[in-house]
Amino acid sequence: MTLRCFDVWDYANTESFVADILNNSYDRIIIFAHREIEVLPLRRYPEIRNLPIETITGAGEYINEIPYNVTHTWKEWFLMQSLSHWCANKYLPSDYTKHQKKYHFISMNDRGHRHRCYMVDQLAKYNLIETNPVTWSNNYYSPEFKFDWQFFNPRKITLDGPEGYEKHRAWFILPEQYNQSCFQLISESAMDATFITEKTTGALFNFMPFITYGSKHFYKQLRTLGIVDYNELFDYSFDEIDDDNVRADMIVDNVNRLAQMPLHELELLVDSIKDKVIYNYHRAIEVARSYHTWHPLALETVDRYKTTGEILNDSIVGVYNTLNIYYK
Repeated sequence: MTLRCFDVWDYANTESFVADILNNSYDRIIIFAHREIEVLPLRRYPEIRNLPIETITGAGEYINEIPYNVTHTWKEWFLMQSLSHWCANKYLPSDYTKHQKKYHFISMNDRGHRHRCYMVDQLAKYNLIETNPVTWSNNYYSPEFKFDWQFFNPRKITLDGPEGYEKHRAWFILPEQYNQSCFQLISESAMDATFITEKTTGALFNFMPFITYGSKHFYKQLRTLGIVDYNELFDYSFDEIDDDNVRADMIVDNVNRLAQMPLHELELLVDSIKDKVIYNYHRAIEVARSYHTWHPLALETVDRYKTTGEILNDSIVGVYNTLNIYYK
């Protein structure tokens, strides 16, 4: 059987991959898109959609229809990848530690997706950026992107952190203000599908209560993994709302409500859910460690590597090897 594999992050070789599968006959073609919700070769090259292609993305549920078939989804991927990064770089905390709080919340925002711009603009509406650690990279996907800011003066805002923080902050190096904050406001990467990335898993692995602005049903997907809600802090009714802006408004309303509390009262409230925070930390590690939650296509990739040494996908094999070192 002839097999051809491709990872969508190998952007430079996309055209040659497409030409190869169009000009040669393969029994099986696998496109690995587990770090994305989109399978860009299928979107950009409709002429390959009738080929015998298997695809795997990191989505849980697709909220908006896509013009091609996704054969496999793997919503747990970023739990595995994030845990491997935190372990390998020795930044994973092992125990819950109570820290003195200086801020109501923290929010770290990088690329200027439209939905992320809207959320930050709403934070500025309530004057929450000046009094809490909120970052903004002022970095957009293209110079042509424009957003009609109503309240926020777009500019680069950074936080203090140890060496390496600016480059790796999304993965395992946190700013000094992180543990000084009562909870984290997270803006996820996608609105077209439930997509649980390192942004949310980082809070789970660091004993941080969080509220995430993701797609509709984002929390519905988290619950399927056994992650429990922080109902004492947040009203999650936004999770059933179709409109992205309305959902953002409801999330920011949650944040603003808590930001109006005296800091010591919010700190006591956060302390009262410590058991839930600890439970979610251990549950996230349990999911990431268990090969029962690995997708069969990923397990096939690992098994082929273990038996033949062949690497169908570097990232999957790399995460397997790292987790196998720390969690044998």
